[in-house]
Amino acid sequence: MEDLIKFTFGKEPLTKRTVYKKGNGPGVILMHELPGMIPECVDLARRLADANFTVYLPQAFWKTLPTPFHPQNAPIYGAIMYQ
Repeated sequence: MEDLIKFTFGKEPLTKRTVYKKGNGPGVILMHELPGMIPECVDLARRLADANFTVYLPQAFWKTLPTPFHPQNAPIYGAIMYQ
């Protein structure tokens, strides 16, 4: 993803997100699915940019979640899922 511009958007602690941008033209927000930014999603962003769109690809999920899921971490997951 070296060809995409990376910046942050939002405020701490739970709303700050990394966003990737590519292209010039009308804006498109491309939201990834649960697995995250898989190569196919990033490839779609590149194809949209090549078609003269500005694509914003936000990292939707908090990257520092405790793993594996544990019951004591449920409030953290709940806060992220319902923000």
